[in-house]
Amino acid sequence: MPETVVLMPGSNRDTHRALHAVAADFGWTVDITNDLSAIVAAQKFRTTVAVFFAQDALGPDCSRIEQIRQLSRALPKARLVICRGFSESIDWTALSDGGAFHELWFPLQENEVRLCLGFVWESEKRMATARGATAVPPLPPARARASHALSAARAGR
Repeated sequence: MPETVVLMPGSNRDTHRALHAVAADFGWTVDITNDLSAIVAAQKFRTTVAVFFAQDALGPDCSRIEQIRQLSRALPKARLVICRGFSESIDWTALSDGGAFHELWFPLQENEVRLCLGFVWESEKRMATARGATAVPPLPPARARASHALSAARAGR
């Protein structure tokens, strides 16, 4: 089943090119929507590995904790990534305890997105191993190339 990263940007109108580029390196597609029911309906055809969501993704009156509750209920296996502006303060301890996986600042920066999606990929790998899966997610192409180059350098090639 294809795997996807969902971006719920709320009122943020950035193009989010960094997310598209990095997700593709991991073999994941990106779906941009603020419609939670559409995301849930699409789970019949794909697996959502992560949801990046802005403060107002589920409406202006929905708190971060309530967003996490709704997203966790609707997509229990997805990693929840809070996206926020530089001036927005958060209580990371409460949000993490509530089920948030990670947080990033808008505008999304490629190096930060790559690190975050690397954490998601590693989490997916560990979950597959814990379930006793014989096939774990393969190394993402970009990381595979870097690992191959490092191995070749160590071997003196």
